[in-house]
Amino acid sequence: MVLFQTQVYSLSDKHTKQNPVSSSNVVEMTSEQDLVKPPSRMVSESMSDLDFIKSEIEEHQLSSAIFALSALIDKLRTEQNKLVEALFPKRFQDYRYSSRDALFPEDDFSGGNFGVIFSRRYQNDAQHTIDVNVVFSDPAIDEYVNIVKNKKLIQGLDHTRIVKVNYRYLALQKFSQEETYGERNIVINNDLMVNVVANGMKSISVLDDFCDVLALRQLEKLLKQ
Repeated sequence: MVLFQTQVYSLSDKHTKQNPVSSSNVVEMTSEQDLVKPPSRMVSESMSDLDFIKSEIEEHQLSSAIFALSALIDKLRTEQNKLVEALFPKRFQDYRYSSRDALFPEDDFSGGNFGVIFSRRYQNDAQHTIDVNVVFSDPAIDEYVNIVKNKKLIQGLDHTRIVKVNYRYLALQKFSQEETYGERNIVINNDLMVNVVANGMKSISVLDDFCDVLALRQLEKLLKQ
């Protein structure tokens, strides 16, 4: 059993050794109305697409039905990504988010590997980074569920412990002050996990503060199966 998979879920290639980040408490979120549900127009259009797909199947136009279904799935995934994105801050302290596609054009995560449905990188002027990944419906989550419920499994692992996030969710944490590196794999439920990786920090408070502003309850409700 793999007890800690930083090589799988971490988007940072190396641990950078830099100065600590600003202690500013700036947090910028998206509009609250974006957190509730997809636009009614999108729902209406999707229902019309389903009617068309059903009609094509009844007419034995399977190729047309498959093409339309594929297009609908892409549309729904795009909308889901927008809803998930709205739950994460646009800015945190002196960190600003940037497009992950621009930072990782050849990254393995771009193909949807490992069940990562959303990724975002935050970076400040000192080149310190915070990477966040939403992992959904992935078999590896079962291993983390088992670990956070059995602390004995991490005995003997350096800089590793089980912590609670938002007073609700258990997380597997690794923090090294010498390497200015911290990571948390936050287990939301058996199907959902949020991975947070911070490079360039000398204090765990940066990771604490970032995790505190994450809308994990809303994320759990949005991705409830």
